[in-house]
Amino acid sequence: MRLPEEPDIPPQINIVPMIDVIFALLTFFIVSTLYLTRSEGLPVNLPGANTTQSQPQSQVVITLNAQGGIFVNQQPTPLNNLAQQVQALTQPTNSALV
Repeated sequence: MRLPEEPDIPPQINIVPMIDVIFALLTFFIVSTLYLTRSEGLPVNLPGANTTQSQPQSQVVITLNAQGGIFVNQQPTPLNNLAQQVQALTQPTNSALV
């Protein structure tokens, strides 16, 4: 009695488990090297703040309309007074020093 011949399947190497092992080893070495590093530096005494008062920020908005009018913070201003008015609005106040 003759049995039917089965086709020969070429041998294969399944590399999926090998890839899993390699990723596990890679993860181990990455995590272990994170614990080996030391942050070596000079000790520095940083200054601390005594007060935490925020300084107000002043914003100056200059607008030109279609007729050529100049407005500083929505107030009409002639062109020759523009520089003086902007300087007056941007000058720091001395109230913070008191």
